[in-house]
Amino acid sequence: MSKQNLISNLIELKSIRNAQDFEYAVQITRWLLQPLGIWPMKSSTFFSSILRSLSIATCTFLLGFLLVPCCLHMFLIEKDLGVRLKMIGPLSFCLMNIFKYYAVLIKDGQISSCIVDMAGDWHRLEGSEQRGYMLENAKTARVFTTICALFMYGGGLPYSTILPLTRDAIIVGNDSYRHLAYPSYFIFFNPHIRPIYDLVFFAHCLCGFVMYSVTCGVCSIAILCIMHICSQCSITSATLRSLTSDVDEKTFGKIVTQHLRSLKFASKLEKILNDMCLVELIGCTFNICMLGYYFITEFEQSETVGTITYSLLLISLTFNIFIFCYIGDLLTEQCENIGEVAYMINWYQFSGKDARNIILIVASTQRPVVLTAGKMVTLSIRSFCNVIKASVTYLNMLRTLTASES
Repeated sequence: MSKQNLISNLIELKSIRNAQDFEYAVQITRWLLQPLGIWPMKSSTFFSSILRSLSIATCTFLLGFLLVPCCLHMFLIEKDLGVRLKMIGPLSFCLMNIFKYYAVLIKDGQISSCIVDMAGDWHRLEGSEQRGYMLENAKTARVFTTICALFMYGGGLPYSTILPLTRDAIIVGNDSYRHLAYPSYFIFFNPHIRPIYDLVFFAHCLCGFVMYSVTCGVCSIAILCIMHICSQCSITSATLRSLTSDVDEKTFGKIVTQHLRSLKFASKLEKILNDMCLVELIGCTFNICMLGYYFITEFEQSETVGTITYSLLLISLTFNIFIFCYIGDLLTEQCENIGEVAYMINWYQFSGKDARNIILIVASTQRPVVLTAGKMVTLSIRSFCNVIKASVTYLNMLRTLTASES
């Protein structure tokens, strides 16, 4: 085998390995978003396009099937304050996910551009050390996404399936009605009469699956992209540490280009996520408060299934907002770390021209890179603490109000 053929085969093997690594990084996110029709990397086949359109239409129908009848029941039928309070939480969660679903759909092209940029970064990897940084952060992203999905599906699916079946039947006259996870008023038929009840119950289970998948999917997009930026920052920092006094212009050019590419990616991601993060921040603050109230109520009534279900949902939403705040903090820290590394290397041993290149890198890190909620709140661990404090404050107010009503 000639030397040229050997080099070509090695390049091909490297490309295959990098493609497999990229698939490993995005796999769980694709699994979450593809059934909903919002995975941004579209297939070119006609059948796949039709299937995607059907998925979007089905999810839209299911979300509307849940939201509209529940609102009608709450405002037209239900008069009991306690039941209304039990309905406010699921309805607000549904509204959150409708917004996030269509936000992802509308920003499909921008998210697709981020995925393409990520694929390009995987393709440009040089050496096993860089690959190690990328795989380590990809593994971390998969772990966070898996934990998020386990909590969300683990608490959400029992809420839609098991919890309504364990409730005592509703007695009206000589008739007894089964509960639905989401009490609904359908103008043209009674959802409590079988076999209509079975169909509505099954539809509500599918609605729940769609909402939990949207929640996990949006969280997964944020985790995946930010951990990828952290990988690029780690590679840039490692390259800076390895610089010596005889460094050439080409190496500096690679460092600056990679750093600017990371900053551009972070800016693009912030524009995509900031409105979704705002909805997540406000929605989680409200829903953590409501789930805390539901948990206390079920615990006081010795409802074991309800207590476990609401505790899992409470942990899930708390973990969700924690992840958004944690990765926001991590993004800022990793980007600032490049400036610290650039300052700590032996830049004083470089020539004047090379030292000026280091100054440019340090100067570009002075403006902090942040993930914001609607450009109003910076997502950080401090923001998470504020969310928990606000939720507990609102919970105390709610408990006081409901106690005075009773």
